[in-house]
Amino acid sequence: RKTPSILIGSSLIDIHLTKQELISLLTKTEKDKIKAMESLIVQVLDGNTLLGEDLLMHVIQSVFPIQENKYLKKLCFLFLENAKKTDQKTGKIKPEMILTCNALRNDLCHPNEYIRAAALRFIGQLREREILEPIISCVIDCFGHKHAHVRTNAVSALLSLHKIHPSLTRNTANTISLLLDKENDARCLRVAFLALLQIDPPLAAAFLQKEAFSGRLEVEMPLELIRLILKEKRTVELSIVRGLLDSSTRAVSYEACCALIELSKSPFDLKRAIQRLFELTIENTDNNIKAITTKKIKEIQIRHPGLFLEIVREIATEMFSPDEEISQNILFVVQNEMTSANSADILEYVQKGISGCEAETKKRLAELICFCACKFHETAETATDLLFDMFCDPLLADSALMHLQSISASVPKMNAKIISFTEKKLQSTKSPEPLKGLVLLLCSCGEASKIATQLLTIIEVVLEKKDRCGATEILLQTTTNGILSLLSEDILSSLSNKTRAECLLLLTRICRFCVEIRNRILFNKASFGVRILTEGDNLYPSPTFSGPTCKHILRETPSDYKKTKTAIDTPLLFSGVETITSTEKEDGLLLVTRSDNSGVGRSSINLSGHTGKLFVEATVSVGGAEIELDILLFNQSDDVLEDVFLELETTPNLIQCTGTVGAVIFPHSFFSQQMIFKVTKAGSSKIFPRVSHGKMIETVQELEPIVFPIFAFIKERKIGQDEFRAEWPLLEWENTIPVSIRGEEGKKAFIELIERFGFSAMKNATSSSLVAFNISANDCFDKILLGNASLSEEKGWLSGTLKLRGTEQDSIREIGREIITALSLFK
Repeated sequence: RKTPSILIGSSLIDIHLTKQELISLLTKTEKDKIKAMESLIVQVLDGNTLLGEDLLMHVIQSVFPIQENKYLKKLCFLFLENAKKTDQKTGKIKPEMILTCNALRNDLCHPNEYIRAAALRFIGQLREREILEPIISCVIDCFGHKHAHVRTNAVSALLSLHKIHPSLTRNTANTISLLLDKENDARCLRVAFLALLQIDPPLAAAFLQKEAFSGRLEVEMPLELIRLILKEKRTVELSIVRGLLDSSTRAVSYEACCALIELSKSPFDLKRAIQRLFELTIENTDNNIKAITTKKIKEIQIRHPGLFLEIVREIATEMFSPDEEISQNILFVVQNEMTSANSADILEYVQKGISGCEAETKKRLAELICFCACKFHETAETATDLLFDMFCDPLLADSALMHLQSISASVPKMNAKIISFTEKKLQSTKSPEPLKGLVLLLCSCGEASKIATQLLTIIEVVLEKKDRCGATEILLQTTTNGILSLLSEDILSSLSNKTRAECLLLLTRICRFCVEIRNRILFNKASFGVRILTEGDNLYPSPTFSGPTCKHILRETPSDYKKTKTAIDTPLLFSGVETITSTEKEDGLLLVTRSDNSGVGRSSINLSGHTGKLFVEATVSVGGAEIELDILLFNQSDDVLEDVFLELETTPNLIQCTGTVGAVIFPHSFFSQQMIFKVTKAGSSKIFPRVSHGKMIETVQELEPIVFPIFAFIKERKIGQDEFRAEWPLLEWENTIPVSIRGEEGKKAFIELIERFGFSAMKNATSSSLVAFNISANDCFDKILLGNASLSEEKGWLSGTLKLRGTEQDSIREIGREIITALSLFK
């Protein structure tokens, strides 16, 4: 059904009135008629259309002629709007509806403007030609009413009639156009213009051009015209759009620019629209509006490259905007419209305006400067000077350094100038933080002989201060990387003896400083460079490092070990105990094997196999609510593995208390790391390790998970029978486990298994036909765990139950599952 024009909702409406009651009320007073009409409308809207058809004639006769009561008139219109007005069998209009024509004529001629307006709104909802044809002249007469409210509704009604029955309203466009010429009410003028725009767009456009400077037009009117032209691709009306480009209303001008760019193929139109769009950007002070216009300019540049060449110098003024979005949009346009002819002018303009910009804006401009220098080499010198000025600012040093390196790689002729600048800055800079950037710049642009001399001078000054701050370590790391870059195969052979000696002296001093500050990673890098300089790149002796974190343990490969691509069954003895190679089911039993009665388990696990570059082995110690891991990484290859990192993920009940650090592992050398995990809840746990290496994380090696069953966190507890009986009723959670084992060997294995899992057995009665005993234990948080086993023999089988009780439901349930799994191994 249709959505009603008026919504009626009230708890006072009686929706249960019968047909006879409604007919009776419709013939009484106006108050009774209102009550009947409200009930009737609600019932019709609820789906009782048959009732509406039966009472249609009664409403037309008794209610429709009433004109004095506005509310009753609206109810009548609402009912007629939703009632069925055609015969279902024939499809023709019902005869009684013809009777409404005279009443509608009276309403359209009524002196009260609200009665007229309500009648016009109702007529706009009608679809029946037989009703509309006799009253259309009255609708047109309402165009001359003195009240604008009536005239507005008359336009809306005539537009609706024109859409449904165009033959009835052939002169609609002229009628509305005449109204527009003399209308002064803003609302009526807008409604009439929008109606004319839908019926006859050229006539609406002509009116708009005629009244462009009269002051009667609202902003919405030209906007709607432009949107219609754009939507329907009406290129005929482009002259109208051209006329609106210079509108004093910025929204109209913006929409006209967008429409002209979208529809016109004329270069003159496009350039004019772009020029106007840029003028709108300059005129507006609101950054939100500027962001919209600059985004549109960017989109236009992508679709029409080369269109901004003539005004790119003017557009560049918005590059200095502190707003990131505006600045980036304009920088994109300028960068893509830059040519060898205008690049020098743009760079000169940037040089003049960059001084007053904020740091973030300067970083964005540095990208444009670098692009200009790399693409147009004739501007490289000016660009380099600008980046030198930025380099002196601590906030911009990193950005300027990166762009200077790019220019050095793209424009080799600028290396001499960059090195000269770097050497001057080195003489006046003493702080480690800016020195780091200068070292990077020197290493990327300078010659090997000059690099070594300059770096040696820098490090001597820094190390004399004995400053152990983080900036010093970063500087030493950068210096070491720079020296190592000179020791590659293609450069090493060409180094002079003097340069080799300077590099060796420099790396030796860094090694000594690393021993003092206990920086193992930097020491390894520097010592590797010393090895190459002294012994050649084919010798890799085991590294030595004095410090509490280093283990001086000699680890050797078995004599029968050969490098192959297949798996090797013989385990490596790295940690002093044999590596576990058991099956998955047996891992749980082996991990909880204890060396004493303290509940501490220790085992060694091969996590990686023996075929990869890295052999990884973990020594696991479980003690109470704490797990200790000693992980050994052994480099089995002939390559140096840099930036080796060990990452560990755990189940939610484990918390890692110690972090991991990166390392450099030399060929046939090792690196070990200790980690501690806290257990937050007794239960099965897992640690998922993986190791990565390479500066760009070239290799990621997934390792075998380390599994800790719940029994790893259980320790035995010896108590007497009296204490057991006192505690047994206090434990609220119980788990009954069925047990079925064969013969005497199974009985011994069952008791041994219970004790191996951390329970202390209190034997009550054991005979050839009966096994009964109590067990007791504590978890890692000293929570009590009790059990009672009762088994009887029948035909060589011992069967019965093991009842477990505790304070945690999850723990009791999980212990039961583990015991059932372990018992299945003995069947």
